[in-house]
Amino acid sequence: MAFNWDKLCKAQRDYPRPKFALDAVGKLLKKRPTDPYLLAWKASTLLRLDRRADEALSLWINLCQQQPPITDLNLLTFIYYGILKASRQINPSFSTLSSVGAEGLKAWQNAAKSLSNRKAKLKLWSELFIVAMKEECWEDARLATMQANKEGIDPKYRKNLYYSLILVYQLAGERKADVSHKTGKIDQGVQIQLTLAQRQMKDAYDNAPKSTDEVIQVATMSDLRFMAAIYERQNRCGELFQLWANPPPAVKKIIDGASWDFALLGIEVAHQQKEWQLVETRCYQLIDEIWQSGNPMTGDPSVVSVKLFNICTMCWTMWKSLLNATAGLYPSAEGRFKIEKLYSSVWNSLPPLDPRTYRAIGLTRLTLESYLGHPTLDTITQFYIICFRNPSCFKDLHRFVTLLSAEEQRTFQSSISKHAQKLGAMMKENEDGSSEEDIRNIRLWHEAETTVLKFELLMIMSPPKEPDLTLLENFVENALRLWRLQLAVEATDAVCGSDAFLLAVEGLVYLFESTSLLEYLYQAAVLTRHAISLDRQQYGRGLALLSTRLHLRLGLGTIAFEHYNRVQVKEMLHDNVAWVPLSRISQSHPFGASGPRGFSADNELEKVISTLSRMENKIDDLLYGDLQHFMYDKAFDLLELKRKLRTSLTKHFCIIERRRIARLAGAPVDTNLDLPLRNYEDISDNCHWDAVPALRNTRPVGLKNTDLISPITKLWVHSFRSLIDVVNGIAFKEFPTGHQAFSSCEPFAQTINSSNAGIEEPDNGARFSKTETGLNEFYWKPIACILQKIFPAEKLPIWSEMGSLEEAFQQIFSQLEIDTSELHPNLLHDDNADFVGAPNLTEDGLNAVYGRLEVLRTLDRLLDFMRPISKARTHALHKDITVARCDLLHTYITEFFRLHKIRIEMLMGRLHVSGGAHIRALFRCKKTGAAVNGMIAEETLNRYSKEYADSAIEALKGVLKVNLG
Repeated sequence: MAFNWDKLCKAQRDYPRPKFALDAVGKLLKKRPTDPYLLAWKASTLLRLDRRADEALSLWINLCQQQPPITDLNLLTFIYYGILKASRQINPSFSTLSSVGAEGLKAWQNAAKSLSNRKAKLKLWSELFIVAMKEECWEDARLATMQANKEGIDPKYRKNLYYSLILVYQLAGERKADVSHKTGKIDQGVQIQLTLAQRQMKDAYDNAPKSTDEVIQVATMSDLRFMAAIYERQNRCGELFQLWANPPPAVKKIIDGASWDFALLGIEVAHQQKEWQLVETRCYQLIDEIWQSGNPMTGDPSVVSVKLFNICTMCWTMWKSLLNATAGLYPSAEGRFKIEKLYSSVWNSLPPLDPRTYRAIGLTRLTLESYLGHPTLDTITQFYIICFRNPSCFKDLHRFVTLLSAEEQRTFQSSISKHAQKLGAMMKENEDGSSEEDIRNIRLWHEAETTVLKFELLMIMSPPKEPDLTLLENFVENALRLWRLQLAVEATDAVCGSDAFLLAVEGLVYLFESTSLLEYLYQAAVLTRHAISLDRQQYGRGLALLSTRLHLRLGLGTIAFEHYNRVQVKEMLHDNVAWVPLSRISQSHPFGASGPRGFSADNELEKVISTLSRMENKIDDLLYGDLQHFMYDKAFDLLELKRKLRTSLTKHFCIIERRRIARLAGAPVDTNLDLPLRNYEDISDNCHWDAVPALRNTRPVGLKNTDLISPITKLWVHSFRSLIDVVNGIAFKEFPTGHQAFSSCEPFAQTINSSNAGIEEPDNGARFSKTETGLNEFYWKPIACILQKIFPAEKLPIWSEMGSLEEAFQQIFSQLEIDTSELHPNLLHDDNADFVGAPNLTEDGLNAVYGRLEVLRTLDRLLDFMRPISKARTHALHKDITVARCDLLHTYITEFFRLHKIRIEMLMGRLHVSGGAHIRALFRCKKTGAAVNGMIAEETLNRYSKEYADSAIEALKGVLKVNLG
């Protein structure tokens, strides 16, 4: 019985393993050797086997030539994807293919010739357009669009087709320009395609006066935005504004109907192209338009106020563009003079202040004052008095307050403190504690006191002086006192995560940063856990993220993930906040935990990766319905959103973490845990690094950053993939050794080097954690050096010269001696409860342990390459890689694992016996401990300390799961 598409899909599900699938399809092909579905199944199976991509590609190409032609659109699409995948496997540098090639397109052309129905042909070309756009094969999308146009499309869809062709001309030209730039070869097709896109766009603009029934024309504001995008991407800003200066009547009508949007569009385009003269001219035109719309002194001031409010809020980019243009056009003195003149004319003629709109206008005023020198104390104080009720008051003002002199800062702090005291006094005089008005007054006073505390912390932490620890401890006490007052007045759900509480946590975090004393961090964590318990409605997502990060920092994974589950992250937000629980999770909780608070780190990582892939598919579904309904005017924005998801930093580090977890577990790394080369070219950091409250805001610029949040960076991904991943790929034979393994590194190396060009190298703290820096220098680079010497006939282009073999061995043995000596069991010889001599029980400690275990597993595999050389007397490295050296390395590895197991088991026993008491003592330490203990019941603290000890034991159980071999 003949195969069809449904049977092909079922066969692929029934035979998921390629070896068995190949046997099954081979038997079927003996009976039906020309069945296109069976041949397609065989080709797709070959792609899943090592070094069979050439055979697969040959099968795909033969299918394209088959007669009678294939007309099943599903199968044609399957073949199209297969050709691209095979081509990219054969040569990874083909990741940016703009066409499947003439042979691949032959299948579509033959199918079109065999169809007699115009509607069927249009459906065929529409399908090619969609699959080509999804794969960013712009040349094929262009062909599909032109062919569909030849078939004669319904007049109501002609405009979509016309604009879609402009789009693909533009994208095809950009792809050619990008390839030309990388190869250094001039491609004449670049200018041809860009010119075609611009010419068709200009024709549509010039056709506006004509009848809509005859020609394609610019007819909406969306069309004008699309036109702006085309000209902007071609750096033809000047030509665009010349055309817009004298628009056809039909276009002028569009502009007059949306003058505000059009003015802002012009400013945005000019700013993107850094056409500063045009930016300045258009900004002043917009300001003049606002002032001409109504005289604020003699006429109705509301018109001016509303429009001024608009350009100070949603249209604030106008001010930003004007300041950038002024800086780009004039010397600093002349530029300040022009802005000062504008500032005076605007603010001296404003109508009376309206508290409802003052925040936006006041922020713009402060920004302009900062540009002119620094904002005045009076302006800042006035802003505070009017806006202190707003929760964003501190966030708005703190950057301006830091510009004041030290004396002015003290004056400001004194003023707002007196203001808060005055509110408190008024509240006490008038309240009887029962009316709604009394409650409102109390809230008002609490808000003022909270804002005062925020500025107080800013002053305490302001560089260059070191923070005063006594002041910080007093600050924490005051913040907790205010939080207690709030809890007494309000419903607990409303204030369990209030700013007063967050300030107390922030103060404790700063104390930890300044002293490295764990008691402060434990107190911050237990305080946050108490706040979580008050949040019965689970509204506090930020609170749950804070608790997740604090408990992970303490190595308490079961508590952290219990609280992270309360966040209930939705779809796209995974890309923004997944870093909170999952960055470097393979180095602290790779195996998760079992029991009531159990979790799986690998499952969480997989969920994030699949969610981001699903979001990409949703964008495809939205953008690519069919050619006739293609949303050309939304295409640039949606394609950019898709690019950000495709190259997401979150996706990159989640894949890395899953690969590391598989290696630690001794399992084979899933071959699907990788991304195409093009995804490394422009990694998109979509993480919200300020998503965790209390770990942001008040930290002034220049203060040493905390490792409570150690960001994953683009360079971190590149460094890991180009050093540690390549070392492990060879050591664990994840790809074949020899020429093929190393040649597969070459395009990756080129991609990494090209992508990193022009990026300043950050310090190690920004690129790696402290533990990672040490492991890279003392282990991973020396191991890479050894591999480089073992395979001298093959160049490892991803690494530069790593040094001498002797130096590499000396570095490794020296560090192994140090690391092994630190594991000596006598360091835990007594039974006291103070944990003196115990290893760091926090995230740092777990990172150090897992990092070394990861290295030692790799060194153990390295011995597989070294031992044959040590026994081969004719080998060039025989004198360097001796039997004695191999035996010594093996001894170090096995001894480390033996001592490591003893140490961890002793520590788990200590935690079981006295861990709760030890942690409970940390809760009580210092003045801050007394303040925290005053907020939480004794029995609750005892229960928390026991659960924390159990969580630490659970984390250490995971360490014992790592074995050699």
